[in-house]
Amino acid sequence: MARLMLNVSHSFAWLQLMARASGLVKRSLYLVAATAGLAMAGCTDTPDEPDGEGAIRGIHAIAGLSDVAFLIEEVSIGNATYQTATPFTVFDSLVYDFNFDFTSPVTGERTRLATAELSVRPGQNYTFVLGGTTSAPTLRILEQTTRVFDAGGSVLELWFGNLSTQIGSIDIYVGAPGFDPAAAMPLASALDSDSFSGITEVEASEVEFVATRAGDPADILIRSQALTLLAGDTSLVNLYDAADETTGEYAFVISGDLNGARLVDQTAPTQLQFIHASQPSPAVDVFVGDTLGTPVVSNLTFGMISDVLVIPEADDATEVTLISTPTGQPGTELTSDDASFSDASTNLLVITGAQADDTLGVASSPRNRRPLTDAARLGLFNAIQNTELIDVFVLEPDEMLEGATPRGINVGPSLDLTQSIRAPGDYVLYITNSDDDSVLLGPMAFSLAAGDIRQLVFVDTVDPNVPAVIDFDLRLP
Repeated sequence: MARLMLNVSHSFAWLQLMARASGLVKRSLYLVAATAGLAMAGCTDTPDEPDGEGAIRGIHAIAGLSDVAFLIEEVSIGNATYQTATPFTVFDSLVYDFNFDFTSPVTGERTRLATAELSVRPGQNYTFVLGGTTSAPTLRILEQTTRVFDAGGSVLELWFGNLSTQIGSIDIYVGAPGFDPAAAMPLASALDSDSFSGITEVEASEVEFVATRAGDPADILIRSQALTLLAGDTSLVNLYDAADETTGEYAFVISGDLNGARLVDQTAPTQLQFIHASQPSPAVDVFVGDTLGTPVVSNLTFGMISDVLVIPEADDATEVTLISTPTGQPGTELTSDDASFSDASTNLLVITGAQADDTLGVASSPRNRRPLTDAARLGLFNAIQNTELIDVFVLEPDEMLEGATPRGINVGPSLDLTQSIRAPGDYVLYITNSDDDSVLLGPMAFSLAAGDIRQLVFVDTVDPNVPAVIDFDLRLP
């Protein structure tokens, strides 16, 4: 990458306000210039009539908590999931109360996590960062002056936050793909947890983000996937503890008007886990690569799930050939698929029934394995081959099937229903034939607990008219 420009913007400033879920105490708002010579500055009084506009957004940084609502006064600006930001919303330069609320999927009760009063100043952008824990949330307010970029320019602005709870003090580097941090200057130095850097101007280009231990460029903690940065934007780059749908320890999230992405560690391995869901098929061995050497999964029988398979970087973590054979018969291929997986992803692969050419099918889907403190994750996969289309219902125990809304409608063989978040409690599952609404399975009672990550796979049995359900716990050890 070309040499980065290190002109730190003197317009950047940050404000901090702590807030507790119970007994919220508003502390004095303070302003600190984020340049070499720190200077104190007081906020001016807000006029009775607005003299301009400012832009507001919220960021959700509490791991283990599902969606939160960001509100101005009592009106929602938008919802945010963990590691995401709401879009900037423009408001008049007046005084407002801003709030973060959480609605429990268990009880439906709404809890105020944090609140702050802010005098919005014209021409300023404000980012509210909800962090901490569910029992002790914190609220930090970041402010920067809106920059008007020259049309056709080649630069953008970057600033950095460390929202990891475990990484410690870090340096952050930006460079061309494959660059050596030891030969570069960090754009953020000694960035402690829950702290933010000043703004740096850089040239638009394809880059990687690297975080190292503070003062030790050889100790690389994460090297991100490459991203092409667009000019004319001010982008906040936050480092988080990675959510559990990825195998790396950390992730970068870029939040700007033009630049936005979640970048995982490109050096982390991809993980695969196999489920045998084809009732008439024999036990299988699974191989990775074009040559049938030693199987990576051996003697996987119907209804079983394999151990987690780690594909090392040397075997190409994103592009692999998967071959399955009857156990002990490497000369008889049941499946042979070229498969592509996201970097550092955790994937579930389901071996399904016979296809038109009498081979087996393999369907894959990434899985989020981040347990939620207050809810469960539920995945549903249809491996039934004896019925063309099914409808799937997940109901409350006292809910009638007639007139109920299906979780999935006209679900074909080998199709996955997106993993959903459910309140802990008791449920009833029905599977019906989409053609005539006849009940193929159900009522089947099952329960979910907080923190569960469950996968239900619908399979054929020896009776072609009677399907069954296999229930898997996908929580990582």
